[in-house]
Amino acid sequence: NPEDRLFKKQIQYLVQFIFQNDHTELHENYTVSEKFRKLKNKLQSKFKATDKDRLFLRMVYQDGMKVPEAGNRLKWNKWRSYGKHRRLITQLRHLVNIEDFT
Repeated sequence: NPEDRLFKKQIQYLVQFIFQNDHTELHENYTVSEKFRKLKNKLQSKFKATDKDRLFLRMVYQDGMKVPEAGNRLKWNKWRSYGKHRRLITQLRHLVNIEDFT
């Protein structure tokens, strides 16, 4: 499904953006504007996730693992993996408003 692929790519960039240490560049040398810098600070301060949750998101969106495979590496069954993924993505969606991008 093209919409699912687009959504996955957007989440992939968002996850990379959250975990990135360099404050001036994003993947493929995109310059980070002031709005995105504020969004990153908001996400880093308000996105409540454990170290395991963050590792899980990195495995899925940076390393390209399937959700159950990433969860399995953390000793989660596939249902826990899917549930955790859904909750984390829902939390991100609530934190990122359309106003953050305009």
